Parts: sequence; C-alpha cells; structure tokens
Amino acid sequence: MSKINLSKDNISFCYKNNCVDANGDLAKVLTYSLAFLVVIGSIASIIESSK
Repeated sequence: MSKINLSKDNISFCYKNNCVDANGDLAKVLTYSLAFLVVIGSIASIIESSK
C-alpha cells in the first residue's frame, strides 16, 4: 500500500515499507507540482465533459 504525507516543509512517500522523504524547497516544489497537476486535470475533465 502506498501513502503520501504532506506537511508544511516535508513530504514523504511510502510504498511497501520503503519511504522517501523530501524537506524544505524540494518539498514545496513537489507539493505545488502535484497541486498544479490536479488543477490541470480538473480543468481538462471539465472541458472534456462540456463537449
């Protein structure tokens, strides 16, 4: 099972008892990138459903 933990300056991704942590600016970049992908995916879905 995979798990993603997001906090202010830390992001961690765990998969089958193996964890990867990112701190500071890297965590912020990953968090904002993930949020950007979610927003773009939502917009694409809305546009596709309106056709």
